[in-house]
Amino acid sequence: MTTNRISIQKNAMTYGTYMGLFWIAKFILFPLGFSYSLLFLLFFALTIAVPFICYKMTKNFRDTKLNGSINWFQAWAFNLFVFLFAALLTGVAHYTYLQFIDHGYIIESYDKVLTAAKLQTKSMALEDSGAQLQDQFTQVQKMINSFRNIKPIEIVYQLFTQNIFWGNILALFIAFIVPKKSAVLPTKTVDE
Repeated sequence: MTTNRISIQKNAMTYGTYMGLFWIAKFILFPLGFSYSLLFLLFFALTIAVPFICYKMTKNFRDTKLNGSINWFQAWAFNLFVFLFAALLTGVAHYTYLQFIDHGYIIESYDKVLTAAKLQTKSMALEDSGAQLQDQFTQVQKMINSFRNIKPIEIVYQLFTQNIFWGNILALFIAFIVPKKSAVLPTKTVDE
Protein backbone atom coordinates (compact mmCIF):
# COMPACT_ATOMS: atom_id res chain seq x y z
CA MET A 1 0.00 0.00 0.00
CA THR A 2 2.89 2.34 0.77
CA THR A 3 4.36 1.81 -2.68
CA ASN A 4 0.96 2.51 -4.23
CA ARG A 5 0.55 5.72 -2.19
CA ILE A 6 4.03 6.88 -3.17
CA SER A 7 3.29 6.06 -6.79
CA ILE A 8 0.04 8.03 -6.66
CA GLN A 9 1.69 11.04 -5.00
CA LYS A 10 4.78 10.97 -7.22
CA ASN A 11 2.76 10.73 -10.42
CA ALA A 12 0.23 13.30 -9.19
CA MET A 13 3.12 15.73 -8.72
CA THR A 14 4.15 15.23 -12.32
CA TYR A 15 0.63 15.49 -13.71
CA GLY A 16 -0.13 18.36 -11.30
CA THR A 17 2.85 20.26 -12.67
CA TYR A 18 1.49 19.87 -16.19
CA MET A 19 -1.98 20.94 -15.05
CA GLY A 20 -0.49 23.89 -13.16
CA LEU A 21 1.42 25.03 -16.25
CA PHE A 22 -1.82 24.72 -18.22
CA TRP A 23 -3.63 26.84 -15.60
CA ILE A 24 -0.88 29.45 -15.70
CA ALA A 25 -1.11 29.66 -19.49
CA LYS A 26 -4.88 29.90 -19.14
CA PHE A 27 -4.56 32.61 -16.48
CA ILE A 28 -2.44 34.73 -18.82
CA LEU A 29 -5.47 34.93 -21.10
CA PHE A 30 -7.68 36.38 -18.34
CA PRO A 31 -6.25 39.92 -18.10
CA LEU A 32 -5.57 39.96 -21.84
CA GLY A 33 -9.25 39.13 -22.38
CA PHE A 34 -10.24 42.62 -21.22
CA SER A 35 -8.47 44.04 -24.28
CA TYR A 36 -9.15 41.21 -26.72
CA SER A 37 -12.50 39.56 -26.11
CA LEU A 38 -11.59 36.49 -28.16
CA LEU A 39 -8.94 35.66 -25.55
CA PHE A 40 -11.62 35.84 -22.86
CA LEU A 41 -13.63 33.30 -24.81
CA LEU A 42 -10.54 31.10 -25.13
CA PHE A 43 -9.97 31.41 -21.36
CA PHE A 44 -13.47 30.10 -20.66
CA ALA A 45 -13.15 27.31 -23.24
CA LEU A 46 -9.90 26.15 -21.66
CA THR A 47 -11.52 26.30 -18.22
CA ILE A 48 -14.28 24.01 -19.44
CA ALA A 49 -11.61 21.66 -20.82
CA VAL A 50 -9.98 21.12 -17.38
CA PRO A 51 -12.22 18.20 -16.26
CA PHE A 52 -11.69 16.43 -19.59
CA ILE A 53 -7.93 16.90 -19.39
CA CYS A 54 -7.89 15.59 -15.83
CA TYR A 55 -9.99 12.59 -16.91
CA LYS A 56 -7.45 11.81 -19.64
CA MET A 57 -4.57 12.22 -17.15
CA THR A 58 -6.21 9.84 -14.68
CA LYS A 59 -6.98 7.31 -17.40
CA ASN A 60 -3.38 7.54 -18.64
CA PHE A 61 -2.10 7.09 -15.07
CA ARG A 62 -4.36 4.05 -14.62
CA ASP A 63 -3.28 2.42 -17.86
CA THR A 64 0.45 3.17 -17.75
CA LYS A 65 1.35 3.11 -14.05
CA LEU A 66 -1.26 0.84 -12.47
CA ASN A 67 -1.53 -1.78 -15.21
CA GLY A 68 -5.07 -0.79 -16.12
CA SER A 69 -6.56 -1.25 -12.66
CA ILE A 70 -7.58 1.57 -10.32
CA ASN A 71 -10.22 1.75 -7.62
CA TRP A 72 -12.39 4.73 -6.70
CA PHE A 73 -10.24 5.86 -3.77
CA GLN A 74 -7.03 5.75 -5.78
CA ALA A 75 -8.62 7.74 -8.61
CA TRP A 76 -10.01 10.30 -6.16
CA ALA A 77 -6.70 10.66 -4.29
CA PHE A 78 -4.77 10.97 -7.55
CA ASN A 79 -7.09 13.71 -8.85
CA LEU A 80 -7.12 15.55 -5.54
CA PHE A 81 -3.30 15.55 -5.48
CA VAL A 82 -3.18 16.71 -9.11
CA PHE A 83 -5.43 19.65 -8.28
CA LEU A 84 -3.46 20.39 -5.10
CA PHE A 85 -0.10 20.51 -6.87
CA ALA A 86 -1.56 22.47 -9.79
CA ALA A 87 -3.10 24.97 -7.36
CA LEU A 88 0.22 25.41 -5.54
CA LEU A 89 2.09 26.11 -8.76
CA THR A 90 -0.63 28.40 -10.06
CA GLY A 91 -0.74 30.23 -6.73
CA VAL A 92 2.87 31.28 -7.22
CA ALA A 93 2.02 32.66 -10.66
CA HIS A 94 -1.11 34.41 -9.33
CA TYR A 95 0.87 36.05 -6.55
CA THR A 96 3.66 37.13 -8.89
CA TYR A 97 1.14 38.66 -11.29
CA LEU A 98 -1.01 40.38 -8.68
CA GLN A 99 1.86 41.68 -6.56
CA PHE A 100 4.32 42.79 -9.23
CA ILE A 101 2.57 43.08 -12.62
CA ASP A 102 -1.14 43.88 -12.27
CA HIS A 103 -1.08 47.18 -10.30
CA GLY A 104 -4.89 47.31 -10.31
CA TYR A 105 -5.36 46.53 -14.02
CA ILE A 106 -8.03 43.85 -13.50
CA ILE A 107 -10.05 46.00 -11.08
CA GLU A 108 -9.82 49.03 -13.39
CA SER A 109 -10.92 46.84 -16.30
CA TYR A 110 -13.97 45.70 -14.34
CA ASP A 111 -14.68 49.35 -13.52
CA LYS A 112 -14.50 50.27 -17.24
CA VAL A 113 -16.88 47.42 -18.12
CA LEU A 114 -19.34 48.64 -15.49
CA THR A 115 -19.11 52.23 -16.75
CA ALA A 116 -19.69 51.06 -20.33
CA ALA A 117 -22.71 49.03 -19.20
CA LYS A 118 -24.14 52.08 -17.40
CA LEU A 119 -23.74 54.23 -20.50
CA GLN A 120 -25.32 51.58 -22.69
CA THR A 121 -28.37 51.24 -20.46
CA LYS A 122 -28.79 55.02 -20.38
CA SER A 123 -28.64 55.19 -24.17
CA MET A 124 -31.25 52.43 -24.42
CA ALA A 125 -33.58 54.50 -22.20
CA LEU A 126 -34.83 51.63 -20.11
CA GLU A 127 -37.29 53.57 -17.99
CA ASP A 128 -39.31 50.71 -16.52
CA SER A 129 -36.28 48.89 -15.05
CA GLY A 130 -33.99 51.92 -14.61
CA ALA A 131 -34.19 52.08 -10.81
CA GLN A 132 -33.57 48.36 -10.48
CA LEU A 133 -30.57 48.53 -12.82
CA GLN A 134 -29.14 51.49 -10.91
CA ASP A 135 -29.38 49.50 -7.67
CA GLN A 136 -27.56 46.61 -9.31
CA PHE A 137 -24.88 48.93 -10.71
CA THR A 138 -24.44 50.45 -7.25
CA GLN A 139 -23.98 47.00 -5.71
CA VAL A 140 -21.43 46.01 -8.35
CA GLN A 141 -19.58 49.32 -7.86
CA LYS A 142 -19.42 48.67 -4.09
CA MET A 143 -18.07 45.19 -4.78
CA ILE A 144 -15.39 46.58 -7.12
CA ASN A 145 -14.42 49.19 -4.53
CA SER A 146 -14.13 46.52 -1.84
CA PHE A 147 -11.82 44.49 -4.12
CA ARG A 148 -9.47 47.47 -4.28
CA ASN A 149 -8.74 47.02 -0.56
CA ILE A 150 -7.87 43.32 -0.76
CA LYS A 151 -4.17 42.42 -0.65
CA PRO A 152 -2.74 40.19 -3.40
CA ILE A 153 -1.93 37.39 -0.93
CA GLU A 154 -5.58 37.34 0.19
CA ILE A 155 -6.75 37.02 -3.42
CA VAL A 156 -4.23 34.24 -4.02
CA TYR A 157 -5.43 32.41 -0.91
CA GLN A 158 -9.03 32.70 -2.12
CA LEU A 159 -8.11 31.44 -5.59
CA PHE A 160 -6.09 28.58 -4.08
CA THR A 161 -9.02 27.58 -1.86
CA GLN A 162 -11.42 27.71 -4.81
CA ASN A 163 -9.09 25.59 -6.94
CA ILE A 164 -8.90 22.94 -4.20
CA PHE A 165 -12.66 23.02 -3.55
CA TRP A 166 -13.69 22.73 -7.20
CA GLY A 167 -10.85 20.27 -7.82
CA ASN A 168 -12.24 18.04 -5.08
CA ILE A 169 -15.73 18.22 -6.59
CA LEU A 170 -14.33 17.30 -10.01
CA ALA A 171 -12.17 14.57 -8.46
CA LEU A 172 -15.27 12.96 -6.96
CA PHE A 173 -16.96 12.78 -10.36
CA ILE A 174 -13.86 11.69 -12.27
CA ALA A 175 -13.18 8.99 -9.66
CA PHE A 176 -16.55 7.42 -10.46
CA ILE A 177 -15.84 7.30 -14.20
CA VAL A 178 -12.23 6.12 -14.36
CA PRO A 179 -12.04 3.02 -12.09
CA LYS A 180 -11.44 -0.25 -13.82
CA LYS A 181 -10.60 -3.56 -12.28
CA SER A 182 -8.04 -5.75 -13.92
CA ALA A 183 -9.49 -8.71 -15.67
CA VAL A 184 -9.28 -11.90 -13.64
CA LEU A 185 -8.35 -14.78 -15.87
CA PRO A 186 -10.17 -18.01 -15.16
CA THR A 187 -7.92 -20.75 -13.90
CA LYS A 188 -7.84 -24.02 -15.75
CA THR A 189 -8.47 -27.12 -13.82
CA VAL A 190 -6.57 -30.19 -14.82
CA ASP A 191 -8.63 -33.37 -14.87
CA GLU A 192 -6.78 -36.28 -13.46
